[in-house]
Amino acid sequence: MTTSVISSLYRPKGAKYECELCGKEAKIRCNECPTYYCCPEHFDHDWRGIRELIAKDTTLLRERTQALGSVEDKERGEAELLNIKEEVRHICSETAKGFLIREECFLAIPGALQALKLTTELFGATSTELVDSYLLLAECNLGIGKLNVAEEFLGLAKWIILKNPDAGNRPVLISALHRNFGRLYVAQDKHVEALRSFAEDTYQTSSCFGPEDPRTAVAYFHMGKVFHITGERTKADSFFTTVICIYARWFEKRIDTDGWLPEVTQLV
Repeated sequence: MTTSVISSLYRPKGAKYECELCGKEAKIRCNECPTYYCCPEHFDHDWRGIRELIAKDTTLLRERTQALGSVEDKERGEAELLNIKEEVRHICSETAKGFLIREECFLAIPGALQALKLTTELFGATSTELVDSYLLLAECNLGIGKLNVAEEFLGLAKWIILKNPDAGNRPVLISALHRNFGRLYVAQDKHVEALRSFAEDTYQTSSCFGPEDPRTAVAYFHMGKVFHITGERTKADSFFTTVICIYARWFEKRIDTDGWLPEVTQLV
């Protein structure tokens, strides 16, 4: 894991290199794969966040050599590259989500950015597949307290949803959008707006999965948290009780249908 300064001898005439993280003019390059950065800090951030996992794939995807062989060979090669892009996109997205679960939001950003770039290349700039990446980046920035940046990504996600009114998974996208807007409003102390967003999340999730599905319980939980923050304990307790009941019934059903019980060693 080393870098080199981009010298005038290395740079082809007219070539411009931009930082993988911020888009500024790159000053250094990675010696492991063809990626470029404005400073050592951004290189370290990108490497630890995602690049170490996809260095070889990055090299393969960014090769500029001319494809040789028949038309069939070229088409086969293009199909293989598309498959690699999709696999790398999945790795980037899941890695970023893993960092978010561990509350390492800063390290989730490189993977989320790379997932966004690959999704745009694969599906276009107005595809609903972009929504997941925008929401992921919004969550990353919420986690590190960059609320304005998070709001920008949520705005982009909202624009994509509005541009695709006939998308088959539209209710799920709207639910996820409003859930993240609700979290943003909570961070901004806009509790009325947060409740409206979580209520819309609840409606959309209930429409898709039912009012007693664990996925809907998450929306109830967020509403309960807002009422808890505003001191409305009775309402908060009501929502929290609903969440507990939903999960209790879900576990009981799993035990009855699958015969599932935790091993004693798992409880130690």
